[in-house]
Amino acid sequence: KELYWLGRDPVYVQVIDANANVDPCCPEQVVVHICDPHGEDDSEWIVLDETSSNSPVFFTNAGMQLLPVWDALGVGTVAGDGGFQLQLDNWKLEAFNEDDVYARYNDVYYTQAAMNGLGDINTGTAFPPTIRQARVQNDVSFDLMSIGDTQVYDGSSVQMYFLDRQGNRVSGYVNSDCVFVEVIDPDQDEDQYRRERIDGYWDGGQNLPFGPYASTDFGCNMSKPGDHPVNNPLLGNVNIFNDEPTDGEGWAKVYVLNPRSGRWAAVDLLETGVATGDFVSVICIDLTSVYSECTPTLDVLPGDTIVAVYQDPSNHSDSAWISIKVGIGGGATPPSQQSTTMFVDADGNEVTNYTDADLVYVKVIDPSHAGAALLAGAVEIGGVSYDLTPIAGATDEFITDGLDLDLTAGDTITATYTDPTDPADTSSDTITIIASALNVERFYAGPSPFSDTTTFGYVGSGIASDMSVEVRDASGHVVWSQELANVTGIVWDGTDKNGVPLANGGYMYFITATDGTNTFTGSGWVFIDR
Repeated sequence: KELYWLGRDPVYVQVIDANANVDPCCPEQVVVHICDPHGEDDSEWIVLDETSSNSPVFFTNAGMQLLPVWDALGVGTVAGDGGFQLQLDNWKLEAFNEDDVYARYNDVYYTQAAMNGLGDINTGTAFPPTIRQARVQNDVSFDLMSIGDTQVYDGSSVQMYFLDRQGNRVSGYVNSDCVFVEVIDPDQDEDQYRRERIDGYWDGGQNLPFGPYASTDFGCNMSKPGDHPVNNPLLGNVNIFNDEPTDGEGWAKVYVLNPRSGRWAAVDLLETGVATGDFVSVICIDLTSVYSECTPTLDVLPGDTIVAVYQDPSNHSDSAWISIKVGIGGGATPPSQQSTTMFVDADGNEVTNYTDADLVYVKVIDPSHAGAALLAGAVEIGGVSYDLTPIAGATDEFITDGLDLDLTAGDTITATYTDPTDPADTSSDTITIIASALNVERFYAGPSPFSDTTTFGYVGSGIASDMSVEVRDASGHVVWSQELANVTGIVWDGTDKNGVPLANGGYMYFITATDGTNTFTGSGWVFIDR
């Protein structure tokens, strides 16, 4: 195995050395040195057991834990700050994503005291272990493994987003909004059996130049909470206010910042589910002061730029910075991102009317919410709000469920969409309701006489799925005919089938209209008078 992932993969080592099988009657042991030559490097000498009493194969029967040097919860060693948990000689390998780790085997005898002192978390006893004598001179072997890594910013794209209150990705805020942040970093899914958290203060103040310093006094009169034997290891530092009472812990690693005002707030990121690698903040950071001074706020003015910052606890080179604008005058959506609303059928195709028996569907196209999973309550019809969900295969198109609105023939309904993150971006559509069953009381041709055009239609209700008209002269010859679908009338301009104007006078017409179930026929006279 060459690639390992922090938190997921235990490390096993195997050595095959017939020379180390000295006593064929008893299982023996060998020692392997494992080292991560990073700036903050871990080094462990581990013991491998012979797989049987007379075998050249030695193996680590218990897998060694592979952990990050910096714990994402900000909970490290007892004596350390923040999440720093590197500890030598503890038979746990602490490493960074993207590191290369080597294993070295030297065919030698170690002293018994050195063997007894391995893994005791005391580098003064056997670190490194004392060699008693060489078993085979210059018999040294190596192997190399790599730690897996994913980058939030890979040099061309960034997997970090601003969100609205509903969890939709946004391209702008208005000053009444809250700031939420999403980070997609699969290598931070270090435990695939539980949801995880990345603490905004995982650093504990050791790498000071990265984060802003808590120099703003909110007047909260906060005091440092006492240590709790359970809560501290489980939750880490849960303080999100940027007047951290302890100076050394006032440097955040995940935070949002308004550079103009200098106000900022740390954000904790929670995994959206088990083994998703998708992390979101869940605490509202107000853009403007809404409650009290003790509530995190960025103190924005229209036109400000908000910055969000993330640094991977397990790879300090993996950093991402994103920015977003606070709109001026309500934060209007750019024209290319504005919405369009229309009435459609169940497949998302636009329709011109509904029958009184139809379900109503509303489709909205809004590029500013491309990729959103839900636009809650964004469409209003008759004072009632409805949710929109994405249409498969179209990231910026959304549709309602089929709505039973108790329609009546002759009514009109209007659907209005309001962008959840930009109330100034609205769009609407209006549609007419027609009768679902065709009912013809009588046919007509009007006006008659006519000089330009006349319409063959009917008095009644419903729409004809098929309607045909045949016009004959006084001798009974067909001079013009037409058949159309889904209409209530057919227009004739007084020409023959070749488009030549007919002479003034009377002409007979014969009409058939059907909705597939009900069929009606009629006839009459129409007069041309030019």
